[in-house]
Amino acid sequence: MSESFLTQSGNPRNLRVYKVTEVIYDLTYYFTQHYLQRGDRTIDQMVQAARSGKQNIIEGNEAATTSLESNIKLTNVARASLAELLTDYEDYLRVRNLPLWGATHPRYERIRSYARSEELQQEYQALMSRLRAWLGRDRQTTRRGPVMCVTRDVCQFCRVTVLMCNGCRDARKCLAGGRPLNQRLRCPIVSKRDE
Repeated sequence: MSESFLTQSGNPRNLRVYKVTEVIYDLTYYFTQHYLQRGDRTIDQMVQAARSGKQNIIEGNEAATTSLESNIKLTNVARASLAELLTDYEDYLRVRNLPLWGATHPRYERIRSYARSEELQQEYQALMSRLRAWLGRDRQTTRRGPVMCVTRDVCQFCRVTVLMCNGCRDARKCLAGGRPLNQRLRCPIVSKRDE
């Protein structure tokens, strides 16, 4: 029996990108409840962007069993939502004249490494208290940095997920060409049928 063009979906909650977006949602909820004033419209927008990033990973994974195009689109919606969330964090720092960690900042790299590690997944339940303790000795302003670093990392995870094209070995080849995406994705199915 030939290999199916569309991959069978596993449990999307086991995806590394989903686990990190779940952390981002929790951190964003914590951040908005503790660092924004009640009634600020940004609270709902940030929480919704974090939720959208997380939920669209699940929807895209579920859609992958029947539509690679839907998977790609929903994954891109997740990436866009997380990019919007990142911009909200950057705006928060900018309007308050607070420093934004660059890629050369030592804490930026530590948080990025932590976000990519298995340690993050193993310690998820204790993450919030661990981050509070780890950053508790610092000024209040530095506590925004970890959320931004993890958000940037998840945006990159989502970009990679889109390019992976659900099992296509060469994403550039899969997505190349002038025809609409749905026609390009049908080509392998039609050619297998003709064999």
